[in-house]
Amino acid sequence: MGKKKEAGQSCFPRGELKSKLLSNSANRVPAMIASVVMMLGKWKQYEGKEIEVFEEFKLLTSEVISKTAFGSSYLDGKKIFDMLQRLSFLTNRNLFKTRFPGIS
Repeated sequence: MGKKKEAGQSCFPRGELKSKLLSNSANRVPAMIASVVMMLGKWKQYEGKEIEVFEEFKLLTSEVISKTAFGSSYLDGKKIFDMLQRLSFLTNRNLFKTRFPGIS
């Protein structure tokens, strides 16, 4: 029988989780910087005009999460996410509709 863990005790050997987090953070920082630079470059086109900052930061957050977690751009995967959302909607809408051949 395995050794029981105390509350709050990690399943990883001492220091392994910390080293994993630190090694991943080295990859996250350049992805974050690239996303911010891309956003600021886009903002230069709007110099002197109003920008919807909430939407821009929402897009930036999605972009950073996509790049760091999945390794791809949010905008590249947006079409796939939209199609999955549409499929989910259609599936849920038709889930409980019972159809009888010849009657419905």
